[in-house]
Amino acid sequence: MAVRIPDDKINEVRAASDIVEVVSAYLTLKKRGQNYFGLCPFHTEKTPSFSVNPQRQIFRCFGCGAGGNVFTFLMRMENITFPEAVLRLAQRAGIAITLDRLDEREAREREAIYAANRMAAEYFYRNLTAAAEGAAARAYLEARHLQLEPLGKFGLGYALDRWDGLINHAAAKKVSVEVLHLAGLVVPRSDGGYYDRFRHRLMFPFFDLMGKIVGFGGRRLREDESSAKYVNSPETMVYKKGATLYGLYQSKEYIRQADTAILVEGYIDLLSLFQRGIRNVVASSGTALTVEQATLLRRYCQQVVVLYDADSAGSSAAIRGADILVAQGLDVRVARLPAGHDPDSFVNEQGEEAVKALVAQAKSLVEFKIDALRQAGFFATPEKKARAVHAVIESVAVIPDEIKRNLVAQQVGQILGMDERVVVAAVNRVRRGERWDGRRPPGEAAGAPAVSRTEAAEKNLVEVMVRDPAVISKIREHLGVEDFRHPTLRPLVAEMWQAIDQGRAFDPTASVNFHTDPEVASVVVAAMERRDEQQSLSEVEKRVMWDSIATLKRRPLEEELQAVRAQIKELEAKGQSTAGAIARYKEVADALKQVDALFGQAELQRGRGEPGA
Repeated sequence: MAVRIPDDKINEVRAASDIVEVVSAYLTLKKRGQNYFGLCPFHTEKTPSFSVNPQRQIFRCFGCGAGGNVFTFLMRMENITFPEAVLRLAQRAGIAITLDRLDEREAREREAIYAANRMAAEYFYRNLTAAAEGAAARAYLEARHLQLEPLGKFGLGYALDRWDGLINHAAAKKVSVEVLHLAGLVVPRSDGGYYDRFRHRLMFPFFDLMGKIVGFGGRRLREDESSAKYVNSPETMVYKKGATLYGLYQSKEYIRQADTAILVEGYIDLLSLFQRGIRNVVASSGTALTVEQATLLRRYCQQVVVLYDADSAGSSAAIRGADILVAQGLDVRVARLPAGHDPDSFVNEQGEEAVKALVAQAKSLVEFKIDALRQAGFFATPEKKARAVHAVIESVAVIPDEIKRNLVAQQVGQILGMDERVVVAAVNRVRRGERWDGRRPPGEAAGAPAVSRTEAAEKNLVEVMVRDPAVISKIREHLGVEDFRHPTLRPLVAEMWQAIDQGRAFDPTASVNFHTDPEVASVVVAAMERRDEQQSLSEVEKRVMWDSIATLKRRPLEEELQAVRAQIKELEAKGQSTAGAIARYKEVADALKQVDALFGQAELQRGRGEPGA
């Protein structure tokens, strides 16, 4: 997206966007000393290591290393670009921004979709509340014991029983049918025209975590018709089905307070519970739970109670969803509804206190799974029991915390009357057999990936320059920007060199605000934290610094030596003279010896402070 926002506007938005408030929209933060802490949204953890510093307006995770400012936080959380993060925070702060360029097609389309969805939601709401044609939808809500007033935050609506109701309304509002198509609100006809996607349906707007409407779900009102019971918006630039949980925007604060989310399957289930005062509830919208949705929930709570329908399909869906939640580090329990009930019917028949009691009595996932398998007859024979045990072990194996995993494995052994050591061993075998699937497997340690010697040297030098800017000029005497090849670190080094050229001190805090790359910001923030702990470099750290300089100076020479060796072999194979190549090899080897002599540990250990002193 080719967009440039004026620097003065970026600074204005940054000043108006308190990082504690922005992060708190996504995470539960608790103040500890001068900083705020919470569970990191970027990796699975049980103990809060995600820190927000209100004085510096930066964040830092001591577990995975993520760090930065309010813009880079939003970029990571929403997977958006820097301009999009600035524009979103500007809108939040009520700051108008005029972009410097007019070719930002993607940005304009995205905002047009948001505007079209907002317009459509208002139209659907008026149809439900004021139009005579909305009587059928109002009657349906009444039959389901749902009232509009306590559910006002959800923006329920009604799509008229017409092929062009929204199209005509949008035309009157100067919204083109092309924009409606981008938003998924209309469907192309074979003759080149369009028709409304939602017709004679009760409408449920989908909100993102910032309160913007990203899509819709529509429930049919004629039970005898052959059309799908529910029709949802297709995926668009702003709506990703597997990354959205219905009701999370409205319920996230209640989930934070309870540190528990009640997960139901459908829109009506959620609305019925919410209306009755059970508000720490979200819905998977009738689709299989995804890793992205589980990650969303982990931002707001540690415990999830799955409350799906009592039928066999509901139990199966509950188990599948629970496994995904467990793999993301959440504590999961499953509440079994009485036969013939879903959460909506149960709360209307038995009341909210009965639901709360059911939630309080919810069983752990392994207990629920064992009960479900036993009821299905899987313990009737040794063969079936073995299959059942393996099914339970698969749920245990995805638990990321080792201590908790072993305790649950022991619990399984006790429940099934098996040797606990056998169960633990079986769990470990399952974990060893897991394959990489695009995210860190539950069996893999959460350590940092291995880095090369030269990359480690670059990172070390950048850290010491942030911690002690006085060493920047010393390092620059021996290295140029081109010696730093890491794509994240090189622009940071260039910024440090520029500060020297301009006769000013390098300011790490300003650097965090300057860089739009979240990885660069993370590097700076990590070094700043180290500087707070210990600003001056120890003698060991100084020796490591000079050794890192030597490593980078050796790199191009070692690479050339390797290339010359290959050249010599090639010449020998062809029967050609190798004299010139051998001479060059000796020159490079001598240069390497000079580097080793200049930066030798013996020189540093004599206390001279730096090479050649």
